[in-house]
Amino acid sequence: MIAGLEIDFNNVKAKPVFIENCEETAEEGKVINLDPDHPVPDDMLHMDMIFPWMQHVEKSFYLNKRHPNFPEKASAGPIFVDIYQVLGSHHNIVPLWNSLKKAWSLSNSGKSDLSVKALIQYSTALGLKEPPSLNEAIYDFLVRLIMPAGEELIKNAAQLWKSLESSNPAQTRKFVTFYRSDLHKDNFARAFEVFSEYFKVYSDFSQTELYAKNDTKLPEKSTATSVSFKETKQFYGNAFEALTSNFTTLACINNLFAGRKYDEFKEMTLKMYLTINKANRQSPFESQKEFSAFSACIDSTLRNSSHHAAIKLENQKVVYRSGGTGAIHKINYSEYLLKCNQIMFSLAALTCLELVIAF
Repeated sequence: MIAGLEIDFNNVKAKPVFIENCEETAEEGKVINLDPDHPVPDDMLHMDMIFPWMQHVEKSFYLNKRHPNFPEKASAGPIFVDIYQVLGSHHNIVPLWNSLKKAWSLSNSGKSDLSVKALIQYSTALGLKEPPSLNEAIYDFLVRLIMPAGEELIKNAAQLWKSLESSNPAQTRKFVTFYRSDLHKDNFARAFEVFSEYFKVYSDFSQTELYAKNDTKLPEKSTATSVSFKETKQFYGNAFEALTSNFTTLACINNLFAGRKYDEFKEMTLKMYLTINKANRQSPFESQKEFSAFSACIDSTLRNSSHHAAIKLENQKVVYRSGGTGAIHKINYSEYLLKCNQIMFSLAALTCLELVIAF
């Protein structure tokens, strides 16, 4: 194993440097390809002198043909772009989260002065002239995280809300008052916990993040090379609980769109709605496409398996079943990670919408 290289760029040569537990050998070692941003094609896992991400980007995203963020060619010659930036990636997303998490946590603890200092760190990292408020920073960060596809999700739902504000201002004001007093604190506490859990194992989730960001299918026959299933196996279930609990916001707004008071459902009261199975919390607004888009990622079988210890990893396959005698389901670990990203991004988009509504 080569631990480091001494490189002389003037003479274009390199000398391997061996440290503890390393020694020179004439035997050919096994190539292990790793990629923090993509699952690696199965036929390239142990292939030498290749860059799997190049094949993924070309095959999965067709940047030079169809991606909306790819720049138009203005002159002859090559176009030099940061491909990951085109796809919506942010190389400093983890440091940004660390600053935001600190500010958010300090604010929750009533330490507003220290929270402001953390927000200054956040703004400095982005080159902003003035630090944002906490709500502005949360919104800014989450949009950066989920764009481009997630940004459209927020936009469509926000436009519906804005139209409702214009057509029925009295009832929307009543809902905003209710939201601030009864929903906001708990909704944001749940979201904060899920976001924190996500970034604890970001090295796993980042492998399919770009696919969720761009609403793109994973390449077939590919393998996630970072596997921390012990740390990720509860994530989908936890995110499911938070998202479906926060669906109350969408359900109440949908009541207003139907011409009722925010707490009057077609066949139940708000109190009754809060007692129904979380897997059915989207049913009141499933015919409103701008709201039902937030629940497109829901997989109650996977959630139940996660919460009843009926999920395990076998040979890169996540094996799960709903209940002790339910049917067995098998998906690649990379597919599981994609599902986790999708539900995480739905929660992030809903959190942004709540900020638009209430603040």
